[in-house]
Amino acid sequence: TPAVRRLVVVARIDSGCGLGVVVFPQDRAAYARLARLVTTGRRRAPKGSCHLSRADLLAHAEGQRLILVPPEFPDNGFADSLRDLAARVPGAVHLAAHHLYRGDDARRIAELARLAAACGVGLVATNDVHMHHPSRRPFADVLACLRETCPIRAAGPRPAANTERPPKSEAASGRRARSP
Repeated sequence: TPAVRRLVVVARIDSGCGLGVVVFPQDRAAYARLARLVTTGRRRAPKGSCHLSRADLLAHAEGQRLILVPPEFPDNGFADSLRDLAARVPGAVHLAAHHLYRGDDARRIAELARLAAACGVGLVATNDVHMHHPSRRPFADVLACLRETCPIRAAGPRPAANTERPPKSEAASGRRARSP
C-alpha cells in the first residue's frame, strides 16, 4: 500500500527588514494566524507583492515554528536579529542551513552552527526547495529568468541554481524526514 502523506503547510516570508523566515504553523489556530499575516502583507502592497515588518511577524508568531534563512554572508546585524527573535519567541526559532554548492559548504555550515549555538537556537538542515518535483525545473528556470529580467535563451548559468531545488526523498537525504 502507498505511504500516507501528511500535508505540511509552510510559507516563506521575506520581510521588509531583510529577514527571510520559513514559517511552519503547528496547529489550526497558527495556520489562521499565518493566513492573516500574509493577508496583512498583501493588502498593504501593490498586486503581486507583500510588505511585512518584523512587528507583523511577531504579532502572528504564536504557534509557529520560525526558521530564519541566513543571507549568503551573515553579519552582526543578522546575528542580532536572530538573537532578538529567539528572545521574543522562545523555543520556536531555528536557523536554516543548506548547501550552496560552491565549494565552501562545510566551512559555511560550521559557521552557521556556531552562530546558532551562540544565539541559543537550533540549526535545521534545509534544501532551499524551489519546486515540488524535478519535472517543474523548466518552470523554475523561467521564473529565475523573470527574476533576473533576462530572456531564457540568454540566461546562461542563472537558472542553474534550480538544479538541486526539488525536495529530496527520505532515501536521498539519508534518514527519515522529520518536521522541526
